[in-house]
Amino acid sequence: MLSILAPMQIKLTHLATNTSNGFILNINAKTYVINMFEGFQRFCTEYGIPLGNIDVVFSTRIENLNGILGWYLTMGDQGKRNCGFVGDYKFDIESIKRIGYRPSFTFLDTYDCIYEDEYIKPTLTTIDNITNYYIELPNVAGSLIAEKLPRGFPVNCIKKLKAKEKVVVDGVEYDGSDYCNQDIVLGGLLFLYSTKINSEIIDLCKKAKWVFCMNREVIHTLNRTEMVANIFNCTRNGNIEYIKQFRKLQEIGNIIQPITNTNGVEENILNNMDHFIYSKEVSDLKLIRNETKVVNERTNSFPKKYLLFLGTGCAVPAKTRATSSILLQNDGYSILLDCGEDTIGQIKRAYGNCNIIQTLRVIYLSHSHPDHMLGLVAVLMETKNEITVIGSQLVEKYLKNFNIANWKFIDIFTTTEYNHDDNLTFQFARSVHNIDSFFTTVEFNNFRFSYSGDCRPSKLFAELSRDCDLMIHERTFDDMQIDKAIKTNHSTESEAIDIFKQSNSRKLILTHFSQRNEVLYTEVTDHIQNAYDFYIYDDF
Repeated sequence: MLSILAPMQIKLTHLATNTSNGFILNINAKTYVINMFEGFQRFCTEYGIPLGNIDVVFSTRIENLNGILGWYLTMGDQGKRNCGFVGDYKFDIESIKRIGYRPSFTFLDTYDCIYEDEYIKPTLTTIDNITNYYIELPNVAGSLIAEKLPRGFPVNCIKKLKAKEKVVVDGVEYDGSDYCNQDIVLGGLLFLYSTKINSEIIDLCKKAKWVFCMNREVIHTLNRTEMVANIFNCTRNGNIEYIKQFRKLQEIGNIIQPITNTNGVEENILNNMDHFIYSKEVSDLKLIRNETKVVNERTNSFPKKYLLFLGTGCAVPAKTRATSSILLQNDGYSILLDCGEDTIGQIKRAYGNCNIIQTLRVIYLSHSHPDHMLGLVAVLMETKNEITVIGSQLVEKYLKNFNIANWKFIDIFTTTEYNHDDNLTFQFARSVHNIDSFFTTVEFNNFRFSYSGDCRPSKLFAELSRDCDLMIHERTFDDMQIDKAIKTNHSTESEAIDIFKQSNSRKLILTHFSQRNEVLYTEVTDHIQNAYDFYIYDDF
């Protein structure tokens, strides 16, 4: 965190997760966000960072849309009306609006590559579809040297002197420049996200006072140029304090990052940075000498076949519940049922890496609401393997905004069944929730389970799930909130349990819990379970 307290208040905060990082720049009452990454909304909620006072979002790449859209919908629902949106890429705005649109919040319609206000006029430089931002901070006016003024100097002339203007008092001319300290020149900030640099970037680095770089190799290149800027190495899921600390790390020759499990790891506590914002997964910044053993110990503890609930919340991500996503791992392949925002971050939290994505064969999307699909792009970009995406044309049109080629699309409206090569069979039926909402059953190795997605309770789903080994059903609201459930086309706990009983399924797992309400969960029994993030079911 960089803070300047003067007549003008300036604060810069670095936000880092295990998948990306961004910045919040505050200048007096203005708040700017640079790189609103996927998972930004949940991160800010966890750390108590207000989301409603953002004035401008500066986007670095088109993939940011997956984090931006989630924030946009939340703010629109909360009554926000205005915010600037700056970037240097093109997208089909109509396909975005079909996924989620709040007409009273003008954010999407303000999109432009040019921005200027009373404080800043950013320079955008794009390399390989990644945009970097140079922001010249405003000078801080030098303070008045009051003791140089004669006694009885008119108060109404002070303002002009502070503005470095000339005033005449009793026939004597006073030049404001002679009675004020020199202005404080703060210089410029360069937010460098590119993995490559060119002559324009080098010129901006020479011009900037602070360079915030997201790529270590780029820093090595910049260190070979003539620069006077302070360089910050901004790693994901952690922060490095100022350039002196970074140079110390260069000398040691290790990588710095937070971890969640320190068994068998030799570590050095470098500093306690409570004034920084960093992951709560650790209490200190730690220098890791060997993390491979830790990751292996974590992943080796998984059973061979399992369902992993990556996100069990709804609509708005919260501290303890991410948005919807369930991973099935079976005999060397995996599938995803829904793919809410920052699913890839949840995968990294669960496994310590993204290797499981290389086994991914199918992603099924129950409907096109953002809390069920905004993580799709990041997951697809993590692998070169072809993945089958099952969903509606709204999903397909959204995906076409991004430069991703490794997906085959199945329009769920054109089929009631899909058979995949890995002895994997899906069946589909329409549900009542969104215009493109569906139920599904999945069968493999003589095991069959059903997944409701978001829905009102349905006898059709009970029939589709007849004699299933497992039913997964949403229970967004408790029984006292039946009116909300009906209004929003969701289910209550008792409604979900009733459908389960009608289906004669063997077990029920309840998921999709509302974060907006304190709810009383049903008592866990041998047949009914409440899901939570990272809950594993392996009773196959």
